[in-house]
Amino acid sequence: REKIVLLCQEWVDANLSEEQLFNKKRGWWKFKKERAVRKYSHSHEWAEDLLSYLNEQSYEEQPYIISTKKELTERLKIPKRSLDKVLKQLREENKIHFRVRAGRNGGIMLASIHGLMRSVIRLKKESRGAYFAAISEAFGKEYTFIQTALKRLIDPNKIGVQTDLFMIDTG
Repeated sequence: REKIVLLCQEWVDANLSEEQLFNKKRGWWKFKKERAVRKYSHSHEWAEDLLSYLNEQSYEEQPYIISTKKELTERLKIPKRSLDKVLKQLREENKIHFRVRAGRNGGIMLASIHGLMRSVIRLKKESRGAYFAAISEAFGKEYTFIQTALKRLIDPNKIGVQTDLFMIDTG
């Protein structure tokens, strides 16, 4: 750039500046609207809404909610298909468990893993077995799914030990 500026000042005009020679066009990009202004929301925003709703509605005695998908879509203002996608996504991420029953007396039973584990930790050891059995029966899952989720949350990750190159005898 400096060479071009020097050449142009020498041969074209001595008063030329770098800003006049080189355009710094930044272009146009779409700005991000606020969520209240937008018509649609992103799936991660709906997932956050659903998790916060579960944390508000669940209690220590009953860490899950029983509702219908229609009520959930009305309360959270999420389209039905988007709710289904968010539920599947959160289940794959192991953040919620849900059970859907079709029919007249059907509905959805929904619980966040965080809420379940929070209530399990607060229980005494004697009553944990009965609580595990009740939750397993409510969700129609095996007894082990709660235990494995609890172990993943409670057991700390194994911490590696850094060693020097000459500390280990390699034989």
